[in-house]
Amino acid sequence: MSRESQPLPPAFMAKLERLRLMTRHRHMGRYSARMRSQKMGRGMEFAGYRPYSPGDDFKDVDWTLYGRLERFYVRQAHEETELNITLLVDVSASMTTGDPAKSKSAMELATALAYLGLARLDRVRLVPFAADLLPPRPLPRRKSAAVTVYRTLEGLYERSPKEQQFAASDLTRAAKRLSVVTKDRGLALVISDFLFDDGWREGLRVLASARFEPALVRIASPQEMDPAQLPSGRGEMLLRDVETGRRMRVEVDKAMRRRFHKVYSEFEESIGRFVRDHGLGYGRVVTDQPLDEAVFEALRAGGVVA
Repeated sequence: MSRESQPLPPAFMAKLERLRLMTRHRHMGRYSARMRSQKMGRGMEFAGYRPYSPGDDFKDVDWTLYGRLERFYVRQAHEETELNITLLVDVSASMTTGDPAKSKSAMELATALAYLGLARLDRVRLVPFAADLLPPRPLPRRKSAAVTVYRTLEGLYERSPKEQQFAASDLTRAAKRLSVVTKDRGLALVISDFLFDDGWREGLRVLASARFEPALVRIASPQEMDPAQLPSGRGEMLLRDVETGRRMRVEVDKAMRRRFHKVYSEFEESIGRFVRDHGLGYGRVVTDQPLDEAVFEALRAGGVVA
């Protein structure tokens, strides 16, 4: 790829190849790759010995061990198989808000995670969603295909504030549709601001019941996290929900800021409790964080990558 076509810095991409996506369950793919499974077979990483059985390949016999024990033992290794990775990326209107915009972080993180999977010969597909599931886009199994994720999302975010189908997020509907349109299971990385009431809970439960392993990457903007970002002083404001179009008049004062902070803190705590209770990977990224810090600190600390 030319420098102009690559949205991520080459030095950052080289560092990415030292990481891997974390999984907490066994996901067996169809072809060999660089993901270590718990299935014992022929692979690169030594796992132990077992007694020889008729039909075993003599090339796997450890002759040094035979010389000491005068018994046949077969070397075993962790079999390396591909991981199916689904990038479920929220492209609703709320993702285009913030300064810097949440959409920018979503594009960069989705591209980085796609690159990470493709570099390890995993199967990666981009699945955007908003009010419904958008057509899944499987990526060719080569690292250069990660740029497709960035360009596809870039086009969708340009449309989302203008077209009704992108207005609101419905993770539950998207998860149900995903379980129908694909037979492949594996890791489902949900990249979103999760600002859609409690629908995210049911959506994650649907994914888990359909035998996906969900992991969350939540993107937040500084403006929505800090009540001090609201206009100073007292006065009335007219607020508009970018997804529903609903308008509300509020009185901006210290009491309202305290309520804002309390509600947002409860929202963050509820996500934290949910991922802990269900043993899910979870990383929170703020849009003004450098990309290196977002991936190598926030996502690593949350068990999304290692």
